[in-house]
Amino acid sequence: MTTLKSFYKLFWVIEVTVLSVLRLTMSVVANGWSPALVAGHARRWAAALVHGLDIRIETSGPIPDHGALVVSNHRSYLDIVVVFPEGTTTAGPGLLPFKNGIFHLACKKDIPVVPVAVSYENPKAAWIGDDFFLPHFLEIFKTSPLKARLSFGPEIREENGDILKATAHSSIQHQLHAMQSAPSSIQLPAMKNLRPCGP
Repeated sequence: MTTLKSFYKLFWVIEVTVLSVLRLTMSVVANGWSPALVAGHARRWAAALVHGLDIRIETSGPIPDHGALVVSNHRSYLDIVVVFPEGTTTAGPGLLPFKNGIFHLACKKDIPVVPVAVSYENPKAAWIGDDFFLPHFLEIFKTSPLKARLSFGPEIREENGDILKATAHSSIQHQLHAMQSAPSSIQLPAMKNLRPCGP
């Protein structure tokens, strides 16, 4: 029965993703492409996935309410809609070195960077090494809910890309350490009470 539940969730993810791409395509054809349009569709898609996969998210720190480059450690394909400067997934508990490119671009374009640490209660959620997608997905979604923690660090603005990279890396490393040291202290809400952000 639990494997059947995982297959149902997999087909649901495919259906939601295909419908989201079709809606986005129709919106772009009707209204033209814009970053705000794409971001709105991405937020609704992500909110639908979080709800349908029964992922409970605990957040801490100031969530940006304006345009910013959100960078994070990368644990799994479940980490959606942010930039992962590590370039690959890792089981943690720490971080891999960050790549340079995105930080130099953020400095050049004067884009603020918000460092975010991602952690899952179930360490098997990390998708690493030689794991194949389908067996991994079916295994972690046999049970519900999947609990995740996001810790938002302070916004960083810097003129030097190397300093920006080092500051973001240090911030995420510090947040991960703090999350590992302090177990979750709040009751996670049922996802049916959360609403997607944006238009």
